[in-house]
Amino acid sequence: MKARKLGTAWVVKMEAGDEFMSALTGFAIENDIRGAHLQGIGSLEDVVLGFHQPAKKRYKRLTFTGEFDLVALQGSISVADDRPFVHAHAVVCDEEFRTRSGHLLAAKVLTSAEIFVIPLEGDLASKPDADRGANPWDL
Repeated sequence: MKARKLGTAWVVKMEAGDEFMSALTGFAIENDIRGAHLQGIGSLEDVVLGFHQPAKKRYKRLTFTGEFDLVALQGSISVADDRPFVHAHAVVCDEEFRTRSGHLLAAKVLTSAEIFVIPLEGDLASKPDADRGANPWDL
């Protein structure tokens, strides 16, 4: 992974083989990012997406094997338990142009992923919500 700061924003290029979520979390730790907006594109493989089921207090997880374009990524970096928490939603597309979307829980970078990380001033806190099985912002 390579990153460069341009003004107040970061441009992050993930390389083939990077584990997407752990690489992004590691980047946030290394650069002391405790609140940010995320946006990106790229290509991924072996994608795990989640659908939040508040009544069941969990995420339904589906694994999609193969190669995918990362058509859109939006999300945030907040702080939970005093460490960065990456919350990302993704739309991926397979070679038949079928799209899948949801919470991005895991994926490996296929060729590259280009992510904009736009830090916020101060900490953006997330707090566990046991009633819903989620970590919403604590404003």
